[in-house]
Amino acid sequence: MLAVVSAVLFRMALGGLIPLPDASLDLVVGLLQASVLINVLLAAFNLLPIPPLDGSWILSALLPGVAARAYRSLQPYGFIILVALIWTGVLSTLLRPVMSFANLLMLG
Repeated sequence: MLAVVSAVLFRMALGGLIPLPDASLDLVVGLLQASVLINVLLAAFNLLPIPPLDGSWILSALLPGVAARAYRSLQPYGFIILVALIWTGVLSTLLRPVMSFANLLMLG
């Protein structure tokens, strides 16, 4: 929701619908753009199906019983998996398309 509100305010500021002095317009637009991208990044990251994140609970609920139990057995290793994905750059590769899409869709 924060990303959507920030995107709407971003568009309004660029369109001149929010009366701002020229000196602060660039600052406000930059802050709103950062707000959109950070909130989309946090939402996408949290939805990854890696055990300490919320996405793992969603995937676990969708899997049949035996598969869900096997998947939940990865939970003690979730933090290690997350660190490995960050360290190898796989995580940024996974999140880059989401960020590009959010930038295109919300910020134009």
